[in-house]
Amino acid sequence: MKAKFVVINNVDSKQINIIKEYLYPLVDVIYLKDVTIDERYKALECADVILSESFSSTEINKNELQKLSNLKLIQLIFSGADNVPFFNLPEHVVVASNIGAFAKPYSVNLRLDFITH
Repeated sequence: MKAKFVVINNVDSKQINIIKEYLYPLVDVIYLKDVTIDERYKALECADVILSESFSSTEINKNELQKLSNLKLIQLIFSGADNVPFFNLPEHVVVASNIGAFAKPYSVNLRLDFITH
């Protein structure tokens, strides 16, 4: 059985194409913007992974947090996790964000410097 990958933020056609190319063979993708409220609750109940911009209350509300018992991972597109209600999530859920998205890649520069000298 494929994992359930739930996209809770609005995505454009370019993002959908990237998701299709890389994820469709591996997971079942559900876009919450395309489903009814009942289907939304079902999708959240069976979600293994959630893709979200920032996990803000405009993307998911407090009542829906109770539906996330199967959830294993939240992947944030933004670098910060300020909106994530850690105390309301199941303890086993891993939250990954885009930390350093706007930082200069110093570690890569240091590694290249070490290799070339």
